[in-house]
Amino acid sequence: MKNFRIISLLFSVLFVMSCKNENDVKDAEKVEDKKVLNDFFEIKLDVKGKKDNTFHVYYTEDKSLNFDEKHTVWAEFENGSAENLKVVYKLPNDVLPNQLRLDFGINNIDGVSIENIEITYLDKTLNIKGAEISSYFRPNELCTVYDSTANVFKPLKKGDNISLYPIEKLPIELEKLFK
Repeated sequence: MKNFRIISLLFSVLFVMSCKNENDVKDAEKVEDKKVLNDFFEIKLDVKGKKDNTFHVYYTEDKSLNFDEKHTVWAEFENGSAENLKVVYKLPNDVLPNQLRLDFGINNIDGVSIENIEITYLDKTLNIKGAEISSYFRPNELCTVYDSTANVFKPLKKGDNISLYPIEKLPIELEKLFK
C-alpha cells in the first residue's frame, strides 16, 4: 500500500509538471503571436490642416492604380490640434502594398501641408519630407491642386476631396521595405 501511495504521488507530481510545461508552451506561443501581430505596415503623417474624419489611405498589392473601398484604412489621429496633426494608418498585418493613395477629405478648404511621411515595415523606414512628397505623389488633377511654393495641397473647388496618387518612385521605394 505504501508503494502504491509513493507511485501515485510520483505520477501526480509528473502530471502537474507536464501541465505546467504545456502552459509555458502556450504562453510562449501567445507571445510569439503578439510579435507577428506587430509586423504590420504603418504610415505616419505630420500634417498641417484641419482634423477631418475622412482622412484615409487606399492601397493595392497588384501594382495597379485600381483603388477601391475594400482596400482602404481610415486614419487614427495622435496629439492632434487644429494646426498640427499626427495621422497614423495601420494596414492589416498581411498587407504589403506597392501603391498608395492619400485622401484628406473635403473639410480642408484651405488645403493641407504634409510636413513628413514615414512609412515603416518591420525594421525598415522610408521618410519623405516636405517638398520631396511631390516626387512620390501627385495631386489628382480632377479635384486637387498643388502649390509648390507653400507645399500645400488644396481642393480644386469647394467640396472637392484632396487626393494624392502615387507616381513611379513610390512603388520602387515601397518594394525596398519588403526585401
